[in-house]
Amino acid sequence: MKDGSFRAEVLANMDDAGSAYTSKDMFAGCKADVDFVQVLVAIDARPNIKIKAISHKQFVEFVGTHDVPGKPNIEQVNFAKEFEFRAEESSMEQAEREICRTLRLKDCQAWYVNEQNLCKKRELIATDATELAGYLRYDAINKMIGMLSEEITVNKGRAAYAGKGGDETDKFLKNLQTMQKKYRSPRFWIMLEKEFKDDPDKLVSSVCKFDSSTGNLSYCGTICLQMNEEATLKPTTEFFSMILYNSDPNSKVYLRRFLNPQLVTKVSPSDDIEGINNFDIFVIQEGPKPGVETEGVILDYDRFIVKKVNEIPVTFRPKSGNDERILQIALDGTQGIAHAKAKLCEAMEVPGSASGVFIFECIASEASTANPLKKRAFRRPMDQPVDEHDPRKISDMFQYCEDGSKTLYYHL
Repeated sequence: MKDGSFRAEVLANMDDAGSAYTSKDMFAGCKADVDFVQVLVAIDARPNIKIKAISHKQFVEFVGTHDVPGKPNIEQVNFAKEFEFRAEESSMEQAEREICRTLRLKDCQAWYVNEQNLCKKRELIATDATELAGYLRYDAINKMIGMLSEEITVNKGRAAYAGKGGDETDKFLKNLQTMQKKYRSPRFWIMLEKEFKDDPDKLVSSVCKFDSSTGNLSYCGTICLQMNEEATLKPTTEFFSMILYNSDPNSKVYLRRFLNPQLVTKVSPSDDIEGINNFDIFVIQEGPKPGVETEGVILDYDRFIVKKVNEIPVTFRPKSGNDERILQIALDGTQGIAHAKAKLCEAMEVPGSASGVFIFECIASEASTANPLKKRAFRRPMDQPVDEHDPRKISDMFQYCEDGSKTLYYHL
């Protein structure tokens, strides 16, 4: 606009009859204030749409036993099945039925994880004759707005600034980001029974049992809870009766939170639980069975999942280069070098107090090849071992492994 401000709108798709919003609708009452107009056209000619899907049971059993710090960790699970549909010829209901048949599920509907890490029922998209085609259109618009935002950001020389002192371009970029979120087409679906509704005062949760002797989780079923405005749950006697149906009434109950830094909350009748979201999981841990002897220490679920979250798979390579003695060991990332030495000694069946154990950090290097235009990247141990009094945590010892691997070298 002539005053330096910006406006952006997305015009509806042209249909076969050529009808759509016109410039008189978009610029009504402000044509005299327009300085110039930039038009971006998004054409999506892809005939097929690809979807990945898992069952809600698979979701519960995976999240309940693994570290899931972000959306990619659930959306890239190896047990997800990929489906492909011809967008113009398939409806959303047909796609859901096909997914349910393949996953051997009953009548289910697709849910997804949104930008706020909340699980929501997939929205209706009414931009085309079928919703699947609408998903492709939304995806094209989303990418187009992203390209425009990137172009403006590069020309401006910095990212959008939303604080005090931001100019009109900063405000425009913020508006574009808001608009871009409206045009999303989630392609990773979690299939859940259709009777569960995505209502503000209802919460869809699940119940499962934790076997502390094996670390396994078994899915029991899904429940719908009535919530108040603050999403606070008051664990009443009726609530525990419902949760512990067919379980030992003296069982411990935990709430495994999904994409939430709290991770897990113990559920007790005396404490209200705040901030529950869809797809958070209630975990029942029954006590030892009468007359059944247990080996070792029983690990409660809250300690089990925190241990899983802190666990880092580390490759230990001998400093000598002997490939036959490469070990894969799970370490607690919150511990120090003494923990790494102890776990290494345990894996190699050598005395844990051995003073001759040295651990070296990994560093990535480059070497010349026969082709002067190419370099060969390789890992090697640092010259000096990690000092036994080094205050760092194990999770901080891989900053020089630039290839993304978590490697340590050892010498006995």
